[in-house]
Amino acid sequence: MSYENVISGTNQLCVGTWTLSNTALFFTTVCVYGLPQNVGVSQTFTATYNLTTGILTNGTWVNNTSGTDSGTFTLTEVH
Repeated sequence: MSYENVISGTNQLCVGTWTLSNTALFFTTVCVYGLPQNVGVSQTFTATYNLTTGILTNGTWVNNTSGTDSGTFTLTEVH
């Protein structure tokens, strides 16, 4: 699992591992490139995967380093 984004005009790259058990998706990432204060930051993501539609719902993430930054997300599988 990896993602890229731009924060304050700086590209950021975070990489990690994921698991899917039935309909539960779980992944963790560590930021390896970006703003100096974000490099090394760990995050945990969870979501519910619909096997029929390929849509992830109820996605949440939390910053493991601070424990205070968190949010939600959705993704759709594209073939």
